[in-house]
Amino acid sequence: MVGFTGSRRPPASLAAAAECVAVLVGSMGLPVGVGCASGIDAIIRETIGHARLFEAAGAEPWQFAERSAALVEACRHARGWDSLAAFPASPCPAGLIPSHSWARCFNGSGSGTWATAAYAAGVGLPLVVFGSVELPEWGGVWEVVQWGPLAGGKVFRAGQICMF
Repeated sequence: MVGFTGSRRPPASLAAAAECVAVLVGSMGLPVGVGCASGIDAIIRETIGHARLFEAAGAEPWQFAERSAALVEACRHARGWDSLAAFPASPCPAGLIPSHSWARCFNGSGSGTWATAAYAAGVGLPLVVFGSVELPEWGGVWEVVQWGPLAGGKVFRAGQICMF
């Protein structure tokens, strides 16, 4: 499953990039997950008719966080090709780092997109970021995806810990 997350108010270039990626992913028939927000979420829902919708149970911030965590978990436990495609419109908030705890990622930093991305990276789900924002230094490297439906995005590769 490919999950999508992104800005509620994306600039035109980011919206166009999301639509292009959605067309490619949708044409491959891959399972897709997306949230219930405006902006990038709405573009994905409109472009990919078979996308699985993840809805918040209410309007409280923790309910939106719970929805996004459920999206990441669904992608993480899908069989086959899985990843999270993120389309942030602003840089990652200072101090937000990957964690296997969704509560640590959704800490009120002000960016649901980056919180979702941090949680995905924290649980080992491949994370691909699109757009021209500065990427966070999360103790790994960012590499440009060279082929496939997420080509052009930057995938996060977590650093290796060597035990001697």
